[in-house]
This record gives sequence, C-alpha cells and structure tokens, in this order.
Amino acid sequence: MLSLLEELKRRRVFRVAGIYAVVSWVVAQIASEVFPALLLPEWTITFVVALLILGFPIAMVLAWAFDIGPDGIERTAPRPDGRAAPRGLNALIYGVLLLGAMGGLYAAYTTEWFGLGAPEDTFRNSIAVLPFDNYSAAADNDYFSDGMSEELLNLLARVPGLRVASRTSSFAYRGQQKDIRAIGRELGVDTVLEGSVRREGDRVRITAQLIDASNGYHLWVENYDRELKDVFAVQDDIAGEIVKALKVTLGTEEQPEVMVAREAPPTADIRAYDLYLQARSEWKRRGEEAVRRSIDLFQQALELDPDFGRAHAGLAAAYVVYPGYAGEPVEEWREKAATQAQLALAADSSLAEAHAVLAELDSAQWNWSDAEAAFFFATSLDANDATARHWYSLHLRTTGRLDDSLDQALLAVDLDPGSPVIHHNLAQAYMMLGFDEKALDSLRTAEELGFESGNTSVPIMVALRRGDMEGLRTAMTGAGIDERVIEIAASSADDPARAEALLAELEGSAEGIPMAARFPTYLFASDPDRAIDA
Repeated sequence: MLSLLEELKRRRVFRVAGIYAVVSWVVAQIASEVFPALLLPEWTITFVVALLILGFPIAMVLAWAFDIGPDGIERTAPRPDGRAAPRGLNALIYGVLLLGAMGGLYAAYTTEWFGLGAPEDTFRNSIAVLPFDNYSAAADNDYFSDGMSEELLNLLARVPGLRVASRTSSFAYRGQQKDIRAIGRELGVDTVLEGSVRREGDRVRITAQLIDASNGYHLWVENYDRELKDVFAVQDDIAGEIVKALKVTLGTEEQPEVMVAREAPPTADIRAYDLYLQARSEWKRRGEEAVRRSIDLFQQALELDPDFGRAHAGLAAAYVVYPGYAGEPVEEWREKAATQAQLALAADSSLAEAHAVLAELDSAQWNWSDAEAAFFFATSLDANDATARHWYSLHLRTTGRLDDSLDQALLAVDLDPGSPVIHHNLAQAYMMLGFDEKALDSLRTAEELGFESGNTSVPIMVALRRGDMEGLRTAMTGAGIDERVIEIAASSADDPARAEALLAELEGSAEGIPMAARFPTYLFASDPDRAIDA
C-alpha cells in the first residue's frame, strides 16, 4: 500500500487529481450561472457535470501513464530503483481508490458547495399554476376562476430565475384528480400552485396553496376574503407569498412584492374586468356566434373603461377573425381592428396581442417586412400566445417559408391543443410540405374538435397528388363544390378531352362560373396558363 502511494505521488497523480477537481469546480460554477442566462435547458448543466465526472478516471489514467516534461508529453519514466510499477493487488487498490475518488467527486457536485444541488427544502425554482376550481354558486363563473389562474401565471412568469409551466400544459389537468407528485414529474416542476375561487355578489373568497411536488406536502396555504374590487391586490399578495417561499432558491435579496408587482392594474373598473374575462372565454371558443358575443362583451368592457388596453387588444383580435367566420367583406373589419390595436398600444405598448393584430393586418396587405418585424416583436413579448404563433405560421406560408411555417404551426398546437382552427393550420402546413398522412391526421383532429371539413382544401390536394380520382370526387363533394367542376377534375386525368369539352360547355353556359372558381377549375383541367390568367 505504501509502495502504491509512493508511486502515485511520484507520478503526480494526486497533483493532477487536485488540479482536475479545482478546474471542474470552476467549470461547473460557470455553467450553473451562465447557462440559465443563455436560456439553455437544465439538462445541459447536468450534461457538463456528467462529462466532468466521466473525465476524471481518464485524467487519472493519463496521469499515471504520461508525464509533462521539457520535451513535452512523454511516458512516465521507470522507477529509479528499477522495480516495476505496482501490479496485482496494488492495481486493485488503485482501482478502488479511483472509484472512491469518483464517488467523492460526484457527492461534491451534488452538494451545495458546488451550487448544482441544494438541500431538499431549497431546491424549488419552478412552478406550475393549475386552473383554480370554481366553487361559486353559478357554474358559469368558470371564466373568473380561469382568469385568476392566468393572472397569477403571468405575474409569476415575470420573476427572474423562476420557471413557470405554460398555461396550456397546466390547464390540461383541469378536473383531473391526479397526484400532485405525478403532475410535478410530468411538467418538470418543483412546486405546484392550486386553489379555488368562490364568488358571491361583490365578495370573493380565494384559497391558494403551494405544494412541494417532490413529496406532496404543503409549503404555504392562505385564504383571502375580500371585496371583488380588491381582486388585483389579492393576486399580487399570492404571487408575493409564493416568491417569498421560494426566495432562497431564487437567490435574490430583492423584496418579493417588488419583484412581482405590476406597474398598474389592467383596469380600475372591476366590472369592466369581469366583462373582459367573459369576452376572452367566448373568444377562445371561436365560431361566428362565439366571436360575435366576444365582440359585444369587449365593447361593453370598453364602455366602462375606455382606457382598458387589454380589452382594446382583444376586440382588435376578434375583429380580425370575425369576417372569416361570418363570411363578410374584410376591409371594414380590418380598419376597425387596426384602430383598436393602436388604442391598445396607446394604453400599454407591451401588449403582445395588439402587435400580433398589426402584424396580421400587414401580412394580409402584403407588407411583408413590416409584418415580419411585428410578428417577431409580438412573439418576443409573449412566447406563449398561440394566436400570434398561428398567424405567424400563415404569414410564413404566404411568403414561401414552408419549413418555418410548420415550426410555428407546431408551436401553436402545443400552446393551444384544443383549437380546431390551429390544428387545421397544422394540417395545411403538413400538406404543403408533402406530408400527406400527417396532414390528414391533423385534419381529423381538427374535425373532432369541431372544424367544418367543407372549409378546407387539404383532402382535395392530397387526392390530386395521389391521383386518387374517387377520393378527389368525395373530397370536392364534401367541400360543396359545383358538380360540373367535380366532373372536370375527375375527368382531367383519364379523359382530358372530355374535361376540356365540359370546361368549354361550362364557360359558354348562361350561368358560367365566377372568376374566383375558374382558377382551381383550370388547374383541375391541367391548363396552367389559363389558371394564371384567371
């Protein structure tokens, strides 16, 4: 044993081990501080630590076999006394010492000394906000409890160093009686906030509880009985208490109340806020009737508070999509949308939804560079805005950037998996890139969520690409296309002469076909020149 220790010392193995430990500590500290600032995921820090630990035995073996001298790196010289290096039992002891050193290095990395681990009661720097339960007498007050959850989520998302699960991920657990520890594992968070809201007249009772996702124990519980007008103060109080409970993990001396306090409440009129929450609930349903109701509710909110920026932004977004559902001319609605978006930004320039509306309007008028800049700004302000991602996907498709369009469509679906129109957009993105099966799967999902299959060209284009004339006939019939056009399309592949005769007959008839319908008709008849003319 003494002989082995002497040989380890002669070969400078101990010195290399010490230097390696110090350098590893410095690298680990830099990674733990810099990687989060670069918005790199947590696993990258773990990966660096794993590489450092795996590199330790390699460094020890190299230290044993080689030495650095005046002539550079060379094999370690034999012992001066001529004896061979320790083998057999001594080599086994060396291996045991090496494994022990690796274990110690791992233990050091997972202690507070290296800053990569921490005692269990402080390792909490991420949170999921579950939808608060509605305990009000009126079941239709779900919009209010959902609004409370979203406001808290948005407040906590502003806290530096605190990771907050997205709304869509958290709200997927609505109504599920699932173990908090399982939710924490699935969402990758250390803590979970859940609660309930009971609203009676002008008073509201809010219960909030912060739970450790590792063991299911409560970290903090509080009840708030307040007047409805104090709801914003309650939201600030809850967010402040949560940050206070997690303060040691966040590593900041700043007061939690300051860290999460908003510049000002979104509105001074609680009735306007209540109408706004109802409008948002209707807006998310989509469809002509729901969007029309959301417009009425947004307008009522603005009658009570004309400076309510969020309501202006919501109304602008509703104006943008309404013509598509109602089948009305878009020009008048676009002007209304632009006006409301500008009013929203005059009240609060950081409203991502208002920037997204202006971006969509620029895209619709072919102002490509302005639209691109506005979409970038909108998604930077709120990366979790599914509508902004959806509209950005449409813009990218219009400008021919199909791969980028698919990326944004996938992000939009992740953020709002319950939206039929967003799933349909994903189907179109897949179809344009030639992923036919994925396109049809996404279309089926959209239809299951309520999308009207007649309002899409996806199955028509897939059938055309596959040369499936029967499938084409079925898809076009489902889309409500004129039977004469269907016959032209169905005949274009196997009987071009008949298709041409049918087209000439159709154009010469008294009824004719509108110019907008001629473009696809010429395509079906394999006449690209007339299609481009149309």
